[in-house]
Amino acid sequence: MKVAHGTQWQFSSGRRAAAKAHRPFLTLQTVEQQREEKRGQIALLLVRLLAGLAAGALLLFAVAGWLALDITNIKDVLVVVFPSVVALVGTVIGYYFGGRAGSPRNRRGTQ
Repeated sequence: MKVAHGTQWQFSSGRRAAAKAHRPFLTLQTVEQQREEKRGQIALLLVRLLAGLAAGALLLFAVAGWLALDITNIKDVLVVVFPSVVALVGTVIGYYFGGRAGSPRNRRGTQ
């Protein structure tokens, strides 16, 4: 089991501080919770990769004139790379949300 460490020091005052002080110092996560957390991290990483690739492509097109880059070469690389990354991100996001929708705790009214 994974053990996540909480904070031990509370510097605020009042009722809110009293409520925070009673939180457990260690929280245990089941294997399914760990798996769900990792799936979310992987999906977020791939979405960030896609956003970075798109931003980088726009930046390259914007500064291509100043750097004396050939736009057709940039376009040729993006024609190969961008659809592959979009397909990968789409597959992972679909798998992630499809797995969450199929989990027993998300189904309502079924026995």
